[in-house]
Amino acid sequence: MTGYLLDTHSLVWAIDAPHVLSEQARQVIGEGPVFLSVASLWELIIKRKRAYALLSDPVAWWNRHVSIDVMTVLPIAGAHIAYLDKLPEIHRDRSTVFSCAKPRLRN
Repeated sequence: MTGYLLDTHSLVWAIDAPHVLSEQARQVIGEGPVFLSVASLWELIIKRKRAYALLSDPVAWWNRHVSIDVMTVLPIAGAHIAYLDKLPEIHRDRSTVFSCAKPRLRN
C-alpha cells in the first residue's frame, strides 16, 4: 500500500482551510491516495476542550467530512498500541507519535 498518511492538522486544514497548506501538499492530497488514521479522531476528541483545539465538535466534524467510501481510514490494532512502548520519549503527545509510527508496523 503506497500513498500518504495525513496527520490530524493536515486532515483538518485540507478540509476546512486548504489555503493554509502549501501548493505541493494540496497537490499530493488531491492526487492521492491519502490515508487517515482513526487516531486522528482520537486526538481531536482528547484535545477538543483545550484552548488550541482544532475543532469544538470533532465527532460531528468527522462524521460530516470523513467518508470511508472516499478515504481510507486505518484502524488501530493492539500491535499498534504495543509499539508505543518501543518509541523514545521525545514527544509529549503520544497520539501524534502513534499516528506517525503506525505505518512502520505495516512493513
